[in-house]
Amino acid sequence: MLPILENARGDNIFVIIATNKPKILDPAVKSRVRQVYVGLPDEKTRKEVFSLHLSTGTKGKTLANDESALGRIAKLTKGYSNRDISKIVEEAFDIARKDGRRDVAEDDIIKAKKNCDIELVDENLYKNNDQPYPRVGYK
Repeated sequence: MLPILENARGDNIFVIIATNKPKILDPAVKSRVRQVYVGLPDEKTRKEVFSLHLSTGTKGKTLANDESALGRIAKLTKGYSNRDISKIVEEAFDIARKDGRRDVAEDDIIKAKKNCDIELVDENLYKNNDQPYPRVGYK
């Protein structure tokens, strides 16, 4: 991979690498890329992400349109990434299916959150007081 990165730089090609686990990146890769921190979604964004993922399945459409339930769910998932939310919704779909229910309920999301083994991202890993990474994305 390193020769690819070196050659891309010479050809004015931008290579984008994204991870929720910066600890596992090889130091040789880290030294060849400019790190840009894209923050975790805020509450409003988490609410929208839940709505988006829930509305993709017929079992989630009712909950996807329940603004108050989405707000409560978004509050419970502070520090969760978009991928984490996707995993929770997938698990909630499975819970509803196993129970033989047509619709996903707010309680299914709460159970799914407990079932999913999600390692929250430590945002302090990205903060360096000497040279803070440029922040893009969420405020």
